[in-house]
Amino acid sequence: MINYNNNKGFKLLLDYYHHNLPSTKVGNHILTGSWIDSDGRYGWDDFVHTNTLDHAYTILSKEYSISMSRAAYSDMLLKGIDGVVIFALDNPSLISNAKVVSDSEIKVLQKYVRNGGSLMLMLNAVEKNRFNESFEMGQTKKLLRGFGLGWNNDDTHYSDTADLSTFNNLEYEMQVAGLQAVPRSNTLSKIPLPEYEVFNPRPTTQMPFFEASARLVLNAVRDTMLGAVRADVKVVDFKWFDRSDEDHEQNVISLLIGKQGKVAQIEPKGKHATWIAPDISMISAILPTTGVKPGDSWQSMESIRIPAIRATDLPFVKMQNLEILYMDDQERNDKPCRLLVSTGEAWLSDWGITVNDILTEEEVKKVGGTHYNFLHNRGGKILFKREQWVDRKTGIVLEARLQTRIITWIKDDRRPIGKSNLAKDSETIVSLANITTLKLKN
Repeated sequence: MINYNNNKGFKLLLDYYHHNLPSTKVGNHILTGSWIDSDGRYGWDDFVHTNTLDHAYTILSKEYSISMSRAAYSDMLLKGIDGVVIFALDNPSLISNAKVVSDSEIKVLQKYVRNGGSLMLMLNAVEKNRFNESFEMGQTKKLLRGFGLGWNNDDTHYSDTADLSTFNNLEYEMQVAGLQAVPRSNTLSKIPLPEYEVFNPRPTTQMPFFEASARLVLNAVRDTMLGAVRADVKVVDFKWFDRSDEDHEQNVISLLIGKQGKVAQIEPKGKHATWIAPDISMISAILPTTGVKPGDSWQSMESIRIPAIRATDLPFVKMQNLEILYMDDQERNDKPCRLLVSTGEAWLSDWGITVNDILTEEEVKKVGGTHYNFLHNRGGKILFKREQWVDRKTGIVLEARLQTRIITWIKDDRRPIGKSNLAKDSETIVSLANITTLKLKN
């Protein structure tokens, strides 16, 4: 069993034993669920797939203790668990290594519910022409019948979209990856993406993605007057995929790191440094006192890179007041460390994100203005998760990761769209996901 968070409230157990984890690799840095079938969808901590549960995890983790199970059901596994969530059980006729729930496991679950436990079973499509999204039915029916339940094949209820640290000279490896899903019928899919490559989950589907990498060399000196650290972060060996992107300018990010680790006065110089700068605050961890313990939290105003249609352009950035939770004590690179986590979700309108912030500069500056608008006033949702693994002894960030995703509905005012909810989704729904990772080099 793996813990997602350590909140002491209602304990949820999510079943990833009878439903596979993500195994579809996009490029070198993205691991997600399949687009061809249901294998690995609804993945644990998957901020990339267009059909996943990252939104639910983000919301539930505020109030519930969430764990992932990778074992068959037993009385011991369910001891102390308040609720069990089972995704569509993998179909062995579709997924060769599917683990079918056994009769003995069904008896364990029935006993668990009779003793006061909660069980939620999520089913997928059952239509003949959607075999690629099918689930195991024989044992699933047996499980449900034990509670006097069943299902029909009425697949008509399509849901609507309602409206301080010690700093020596350090070096980090940085990777940024992004994946987008835009319907082919949406004219946004025609926007040029010169630095992208294409992932083809199926012959008729094209999903542009990008990868960027660089080395960040941090040189720091102490500012005795301010009691802080001044640092220059030199951006070296910047690449799109394995292609070097030459920039004859010097690429440096200057910043000030306060006593408690707060990064301020971020001043980038050079194209690559400016593109990286929105994520640079992850290089330092905010720790308000040396006596913090797991479960403590504090707030900090931080920058969030907003995913965009062409994320390789200079990004749009929003400053948000984040709650930073001291989640847990862990080990990273054989060193004891603190895990600091910030998660959240918001309507785009609540963050003041407009459609122009997502579009390319040339589209926004067209004579007469852009033809694109959000389908709904709220625009859609932005989800984010920010993690830092901080050396307990030195306060140095050993590894950091920021995942952001936008789910939105964008229409081209020059083209009519269907009236049904399914037609609107098929023609306008857009998913934009970014993942930034920093790792301290040994």
